[in-house]
Amino acid sequence: MMRFTRVVIAACVPLACAAANASLDLFEREPRLAQVKEIEARMIAGLAPCRGIPGVVDVRVRGAVGVVELAGRPDLVALRQGAVKRGLWLRPFGNIIYLAPALTIGADDLDALTSGICAILEQEDWRESPAGKVQEWE
Repeated sequence: MMRFTRVVIAACVPLACAAANASLDLFEREPRLAQVKEIEARMIAGLAPCRGIPGVVDVRVRGAVGVVELAGRPDLVALRQGAVKRGLWLRPFGNIIYLAPALTIGADDLDALTSGICAILEQEDWRESPAGKVQEWE
């Protein structure tokens, strides 16, 4: 079994290198770094309203990654249901809502994502996990 695993891994190395080279080619041909700056600016503006919501500990954005940190153990089911109602796919990690959109995301889609997160945090009853249990995604 270990030989099979090693063979599969070794067989994937050329494919991984080709994918990495293709990604680097995209950075040379397309304005990826400018896209990151635009995403960062839109996420900073879009997530700023979360700062005033009770239960939000911190909002951080660095490059194309945004984080909304929540107090305590949030009700992950309520957060998920609030996202689904709004047509969003979110996956909090413990008490963190983490955003890392594709660098090609459009401004309208990014705005819908950030405003949707703010709406979920303002409107949904997510602040405490039932009976203090750690919840997993279904």
